[in-house]
Amino acid sequence: MYFPYNWQNIRFYSISTDTLPAGRYKIIISYTALNYDQYPGLSNPAALAFVADISASSAVTPMAVFNQTQGTFYPTIPSAVADAHNNDVLLVLPGTINQSTQVVINIPLTLQGLPGSRIVLTADTILFLVVGNNITLENLTITSDVPKEFIQIGGNNNRILNNTIFGPPQQLPMINWVVNRAVVPQANNANNLIVKGNNFHSLRTGMYLNPGTNGNITNNVVFNTKGGFLVDNASFVLQGNSWDNPANEFDIVLFASTPCNSPLYDPTTTLSANNNGATISDQRVCS
Repeated sequence: MYFPYNWQNIRFYSISTDTLPAGRYKIIISYTALNYDQYPGLSNPAALAFVADISASSAVTPMAVFNQTQGTFYPTIPSAVADAHNNDVLLVLPGTINQSTQVVINIPLTLQGLPGSRIVLTADTILFLVVGNNITLENLTITSDVPKEFIQIGGNNNRILNNTIFGPPQQLPMINWVVNRAVVPQANNANNLIVKGNNFHSLRTGMYLNPGTNGNITNNVVFNTKGGFLVDNASFVLQGNSWDNPANEFDIVLFASTPCNSPLYDPTTTLSANNNGATISDQRVCS
């Protein structure tokens, strides 16, 4: 059985074994005067009371994810994703989740962080491997001291929206920084990728845009990186992105593999103006 001990913090628990003495308990759940209406998967009783026998071996296990579509709770992100159906909405509950294994998402769904939630990658692996279509990662706060990609994404019509992704503080010069990247579209396998409203900072790279990928990167804030967006023969609309302090070494880097006279990137003065005065490193040899 599941019940919230503090709906204000959206933290859920499952009774199983160990901390409560044996006995009979009356458990009361109340949603009165709380913001239950923003979570359609939950009902709206004034209060729900029931009696339960608790064994001497009972313990409390925190829940990490709420499947809003199905109305079920899960102790980990991988277990919630594994049990999800097409187009489910998974809410990451407030609190810190230490994630040591890769999370593979290969069906259309939304993974959305609630205020106060935080995901910490603790192992040498890519955190989210997105390999399906019509997948949204939204409002997540993600960090790690491990030098890895946080999100590697392939497929069609996927969206990275309003996330905050950052690494550990590192000593200058940036050339010595560990190679960690917020988002990396898979080469020749990412079409119409939408990256909007995110905050990427304290990383070697905000995004590495691999060859044969395309989409729109708009209205993100990127700072304290060696390179904000690295364009390696990719075709992305870059519009409305901005840069905070500490400044990036370069905001946008056009690698030599990127075609000259591209309507997406040329003239570079227009590209800079369209992205709030971005500093650009143009490594192409164009006549």
